[in-house]
This record gives sequence, structure tokens and C-alpha cells, in this order.
Amino acid sequence: KGRTVRRDGSEVLDREAILCGVPGLPQGNVTSQDLFNWYMKDADSTLAYLLWKRRRDEGLGEFATRYLDDLTVSSRVQNGVGAPLRQSERNIYENFAPGMKVSHPKSRVRHLNEEHPAITITGLSIYNDGRVTPSPELLTEICKVFDDISERLVTGCVAEEDHWQVAGNNGVLQLSGEANRSASELVRHLGEKAGWLMSRLSGL
Repeated sequence: KGRTVRRDGSEVLDREAILCGVPGLPQGNVTSQDLFNWYMKDADSTLAYLLWKRRRDEGLGEFATRYLDDLTVSSRVQNGVGAPLRQSERNIYENFAPGMKVSHPKSRVRHLNEEHPAITITGLSIYNDGRVTPSPELLTEICKVFDDISERLVTGCVAEEDHWQVAGNNGVLQLSGEANRSASELVRHLGEKAGWLMSRLSGL
């Protein structure tokens, strides 16, 4: 029954999700992420089942992670994510989430080994010793966001969204543990600044 309701809802989204003549869920809407994840549920479940069968039948170890429209499939085997599996992924998302297609130009196969000690996915750097930290590029972006909000605090030109933006970036800083215990001086500094900004924004 849940699958039927979800499919009916997906068909409504296909027909009715239009804003100012542009099809699709509006960016920034507080419900858009939940509606999108609901829409992707059948495709996600189908891919998860396929990978489970591969682990059971072939002893392979792929796992899928999706953050909104960014999909990552990880494998402990050097060539585990080969062309046949990638084609299966494309078929699943195109068939079970109409309108969704894998972007070939953006697709990459990345290897994590001694030669490549870190890979970066959606702004997070994953190291072969298991550490997960914000990438240098993401830290630079967080610096800019915090500096902009700090300047607008002085003039009183801040909005409620600024608090949630600081809180979200602070969550990213805490990914590898408490920011104030990070080996990175920059991460510690940004963690302190996030706490200061949230305290100031909460008082407005």
C-alpha cells in the first residue's frame, strides 16, 4: 500500500511540481528535500537490493550513499564499480524515478589507495585511514559565509535563515569529531566562530 501511495504521489509531483513555468521542486523550500527523498524511495530500495544480492551471491562489498541528487557507490574491491554495475544504476534510476538520469560527464570512478590518499565527494574529503573532513575548498566557502554573516551582524541586516546556515555549516565541521579537538587550526577556529555566531543570532 505504501508503495502504491508513493507511486501515486510521484505521478502528482511529475504533473504538478511547476513553479513560475519551471518544472521540478522549488529550491530552498523546507519540504523539497523530504518530497525528493520520498520520490526516490523506490529507486533507492531497488539499488540497495541489487547491492545486497551482489554481496550475498558474489561476495562483493558495494554500498550506495545518496545525498539529494548526488549518488556515490563505494566498493572495497579495486574494480568493484565496473561498467555493468554503473549501467544497472542508470537503468534503475531512469526506470524507478522518472525524470532522473545519471549525468555521464559528471560521473567519475575514484580510487582510494597509497597513491591517492584522499578523495573528495560533495565537499567532504575521505582518507584511507578512515578520516572524514571538510575539503579545503569547502572550508574556504565556510569562511566566506561566516565572514559575510559577521559583517551583516554589525549592521543588523541578518535573517532567520542565517542561523540555520551557520548551524548547518557547524554540523559539517563536527563530522570528524568535535571541531575544537580537530588537528586543523582552521577547523578549530571556524568551530569557535560558529558557536559565537549562533549565540549572537539566537539573541536577535
